This record gives sequence, C-alpha cells and structure tokens, in this order.
Amino acid sequence: MIYICPFRVSGDPEGTLKYLFMNKLLSVFTLSLAIFLFSCQKEVTSDSNNSNNTPTNNLIDSNYIDKIYQIDMTGGAYDTVGIWLYNYDNLKRVQSMVLQSIDPAITDGISYSYFYNNQDTLPYKTVSTETSSGIANTITRFHFWDSNGRNLEDSSIYTNTGASYYVVRSYSYGSNMIYGSQYASFSGPVINLTQRDTAVTDSYGNISSSKKYHLSSLTNNWELTSTTNYTHDAFTSPFSILTNFKTFGVFPSGETLYYEFPAVNNNINQTEVNSIETGNPNTNTYTYNNTYNSKNQLKELLIHTTYSSSTPDDSKFIFTYKHL
Repeated sequence: MIYICPFRVSGDPEGTLKYLFMNKLLSVFTLSLAIFLFSCQKEVTSDSNNSNNTPTNNLIDSNYIDKIYQIDMTGGAYDTVGIWLYNYDNLKRVQSMVLQSIDPAITDGISYSYFYNNQDTLPYKTVSTETSSGIANTITRFHFWDSNGRNLEDSSIYTNTGASYYVVRSYSYGSNMIYGSQYASFSGPVINLTQRDTAVTDSYGNISSSKKYHLSSLTNNWELTSTTNYTHDAFTSPFSILTNFKTFGVFPSGETLYYEFPAVNNNINQTEVNSIETGNPNTNTYTYNNTYNSKNQLKELLIHTTYSSSTPDDSKFIFTYKHL
C-alpha cells in the first residue's frame, strides 16, 4: 500500500524489526513523520502560487511523477511538511525517491535508490536509508524476478549502527492468489520462518483481501494475526507505471508507506483488523478521497483514518507530473 506518510497495515515480527532498526521510521499511516511535524512553519494550500515549492508551479504534462507534497492536518489547518522528489535516468527508470523537509534546517530524511543491470527495466537492488539525529539506518534489498517480471523473492539486510539483521520474503502465485512466506535471522546463522501471508487478487491484479499469520513462539502454532480488505477505483495508479513499482512489498510487513503500496488502481478504502490472536482485535479504516486531472491522473488525495483505539486523523497528498 506509497506513502509519503507511513501507515500501518498489519502487525508482524518485521514491524518489530523496523521499530528496533529505524526508530519507528514507518509509523501509523496517517500520522506525520515526527521529524517534519516539528518543522511545520506555514500553511500551504493546493491553489497557492507564491513559492517555487508550491504544487501549482509544476506543469502536469506527462505520466511520470515529479513531486508529491505531504500536507498534514495540524491544529485545524493543513500544513505542508515535506516533499517527495522523484529522479529518473535516460531510460525513464526511477533512480531515486528523496523526502525533503520544507524546513531547510531539518537534515533528517528518507531516501530510496534503485540499481539496474544494463538495460533492464526492473531493478535488482534497492537501498533505502532513513537518517534521524545524525544516525543512518539502511535496508539493502535484492530482488529476484521470474520470466514474467513477477517478484519471487526479496532478500534484505537491515543495518543499524553496525548491527545487521536478515529477512527473506518469498512469493508464489496461483489463480487470483498470491502466497508469501517470511524468514528472519535475528542473530547468527539460524533462520526461522516467522510469517505467512495469503491474498486474493482481482482481475486487474489489485489485492482485494489478505490474511497474515505469525508463528507463535509459545505454542509453535500458526496464528491468524490480521485481515485486510481493499477496494479500488477504475483509474490507473501513478505508481504502477514506474520501474520501481514491482519492488513494493507484496505483503506489507507490519507497516508500509503510501508510495509503496502495490496497487494497480487507486485505493478508495482499506479496512484492517489487527491483533486477532490476542482476543482483543483493533480495527483501522482508511478512506481515500481521490481527485483527478483532465488526464485521469491522481491529482489530490485526502485520507481520513479512523482507529478503534485513538482519535481520527487526516492527511492530504498533492501529485505533480513531468515529461521525460
């Protein structure tokens, strides 16, 4: 499921990994990144045109994402807190995505870099780095594809201040089905199977529902931990045409980002039930209000999130495009 702003999809062990290694980089989807919340200094609306950093100064003349503006609700008003910048090579392949704070004094941030072999259109490696308080946390992920360009495996190394942890995700495919398994190595060479996933896809390739299972360390049995249901509109997601699209996690592991969600069409609703195995499940519902330009490209996205255990919140994202 892109985000600019992180959102939680369902709980799992790698969610714990991300907490340990990335200082909660990937937080609840509709919550703003903490490093940006404290940097909000002025309100910017979608029709503002008095700054080179405002969306209306970017012409929408092609299919390739140029920038995505993250605008969060703070104190009853929307504030622009960060901008994602997309960079491409001369083969129109995504080379990097970089999150830039509106406040130039904020040096913390997130970046993704993609690496390709020769003329390949799918990257063989992704390196993502989150920097907070001068400490860099890095994930190096190697991708393995079949002859149809489907993701067979992601082999990842999580590095935090010299310590490394390993996660391998494998995928298989059936008729309108995707199956996943996750192995994690927390120390030494021992690798344990920690997660299983199963998803139903629609005729376009969108995931319409999914279930996640974790291996209980107490009972050594597989327990259903979360279920998620999705609905989509009829318009093409701007992410699905990019070369980095298939690097997105087929099954988000605990948390994901809006710009990393593998949907062919744009989301309009997502309802997830977490912590099922505890007997005290909680429900999160994300409602997407999508606005399109004359080319049926996603122009503006409003996300309203309700939680069973906390107050609702809202976020806005503005998309601009460029010609390559």
